[in-house]
Amino acid sequence: MYEAVLSIALRHEYYPSGFCPVSLAPTAETARLLARRGILFRRQKANSWLLVAQNALAEPDFLHFNLTAGSDTLYYVTRAWKENPAVRVEAASAPKVWQTLTVDVQYLAENGQAEITVEAESEEKYLEFLCIPRFSGADIPLRMAEEKRRIQVKESPKKATLPDGTEARCFVTAEKVKLRLNSGIKMLLWEVRENGERLIGNAIDSPAPSQPSLRSPRDTVTRFYYY
Repeated sequence: MYEAVLSIALRHEYYPSGFCPVSLAPTAETARLLARRGILFRRQKANSWLLVAQNALAEPDFLHFNLTAGSDTLYYVTRAWKENPAVRVEAASAPKVWQTLTVDVQYLAENGQAEITVEAESEEKYLEFLCIPRFSGADIPLRMAEEKRRIQVKESPKKATLPDGTEARCFVTAEKVKLRLNSGIKMLLWEVRENGERLIGNAIDSPAPSQPSLRSPRDTVTRFYYY
């Protein structure tokens, strides 16, 4: 009688709903081995796969699987994989394969483990907002804050000159923010005048993970906002 001998689940902090656009498949070598032993590899649901067999897993010590990214976003938002003694995730050498997942079968057998959850940590970045006036000569002081006051923004914006010569005001978060899909982070922008403040930017979205800063591309992502 066939039954599940191993369950593999993938999770990613960037996708709080649980769905992550990644596929898992045995390498050619592992696929041949599973076929010889009559072990079936099946996708159970989104981000969850099963190995089904009549007997418990045995030698070899390791099984190898290819992780293929279904979205380029994964390349920008994946910081590292959380430590798990049953698995190892490494950069792949095969073309069009994102990462390689290696399962330690001997470790599973010694610990009576039949379920594995592999979790990826999301990148942390400073959020930068380049506020660009639609008309030249606009030099009125600006203030920016996060809508729900969960994230602090450095108080004094810096002036920045874009490659095409455009002048902008640059706001940057005081600390790095963990990137998450639909994080709910919204920024507000005010003009600061002698007679008070005027809201000129409402619910400005956080930068896309794929938009690096022109000044600090390694640890900062940028949103361009025209006012």
